[in-house]
Amino acid sequence: MNRSHCVYACSFVLFVQMCRKLYGGSYPLPLNYLVPWLKCRSATEWLKAREWINKSKEEVCDEMFRTCHGLDAKLGSQHFFFGEKVTELDALVCGHVQALLTDNRLPDVFLLPVIQTYEGLMQLSQRVQLLP
Repeated sequence: MNRSHCVYACSFVLFVQMCRKLYGGSYPLPLNYLVPWLKCRSATEWLKAREWINKSKEEVCDEMFRTCHGLDAKLGSQHFFFGEKVTELDALVCGHVQALLTDNRLPDVFLLPVIQTYEGLMQLSQRVQLLP
């Protein structure tokens, strides 16, 4: 699950606003309405299939806490998830952490305090970014 699914699970209106900016801004009429609509429809189906469509912000934050806790526990005191070698998992986690930390397009940043709680994941993200 990615950040946009978390946002959608908490606020459909916010998700529609985000989709219009992200997916429709570079297209001419009528694609600037059609492409975001298709993205919203796709996200709706994805969330319905996983029974996330009616979750509250608190439930989404709880899931995020559990996910971050598991990742942080797996990371432990290592530099990367599988020792000293960078893997796709490290890059994926770094991408999601950075997206949560730096995306200022979202007016409601309820997931930001969750990720900031896990210093190990924040440090991992910094290490991955410093790689050549």
